[in-house]
Amino acid sequence: MPRKLQFNTLNDKQIHLLKLTYKFRFVTAPLLARYKDLKSRSSMYTTLERLAEQEYLGKYKTKNEGFQNKGTRYYLTTKGLSYLSSNYGIGAHMAKAIGGNRNVTERFKDQHIADLRLYLQIEDTYPDQFEIYTRTEVAGQKHFPNPLPDLYLKRFKSIDEKPDDYFLFDLTSKPLYEFKKDFPKLIEHFDSEIWEKKTGRPYPGILFICVDSKQEFGVDKYVISTLENAGIDELIIKISTSLGILKK
Repeated sequence: MPRKLQFNTLNDKQIHLLKLTYKFRFVTAPLLARYKDLKSRSSMYTTLERLAEQEYLGKYKTKNEGFQNKGTRYYLTTKGLSYLSSNYGIGAHMAKAIGGNRNVTERFKDQHIADLRLYLQIEDTYPDQFEIYTRTEVAGQKHFPNPLPDLYLKRFKSIDEKPDDYFLFDLTSKPLYEFKKDFPKLIEHFDSEIWEKKTGRPYPGILFICVDSKQEFGVDKYVISTLENAGIDELIIKISTSLGILKK
C-alpha cells in the first residue's frame, strides 16, 4: 500500500521553482538564476537543495568526465508533482512521465537543459515578442504535432509578412536519420489542418536549430526534397544555427 505523502509548508519562492522545474523538466541553479535575473547563484542553489532534501525535487550530479562538468541538474519528483497537482491543478496528466524522470537517458536530460537555454536566448533576443511554451506545457494537446516541438513560440502581436507563431525544434543533439524519420509527420500534421480548426490561428512557421553548417546543409536538402515531392510550398520553414534568423 503506497504511503500517504506529507507536504511541507512552502513559501512563494519555493512554489515558483517547483512550477519552473515542471515547465522545463530539468533545470540547473545557474540557468534558473539567469531566468530570475539574479546576480548571485548561491540563493538559487540553496533553495533547490532544500526542495531536494524535502523530496519535492530529485537531482543528478554528473562527474567531470571528459571535461564535461554539467553540474547538478534538478527534476520534479512524484511528490513535487502531487503537490502542484493537489494545490494548483498542474500536471496530473504528466504523472507517468514525471515518475520516470530518474531513469531517463543522459541525452534526454541534456535536451531539456538545452530547451531552457534556448528559452532564455529567445527572451533576450526578442523581448516581449513571444509567449513561450515548453514540451511539458503542450503535452496532451492533440492539435500539436507529434513529435512535439521543443518550444512553441506564440507571438503577442501579429506582424505583417511573418508567421505569428513558430514550432521550434532543436536538432543540435539529434542525428540526421532521426530528423528524416520525424519530418514527414510534420507534413502530415500540416496537411490535416487540425491546428487551424482548433486554434483559429495560421499554421506556425517551423524553425530548425542546427549544431553546425554541415547539419544545416543536410536538413535543408532533405526539407526541400520532401516539400517538392509533397507539392507543398506554403509551409514556412527556417533552418539555421542561430536564433537570429527569426529577424529575417
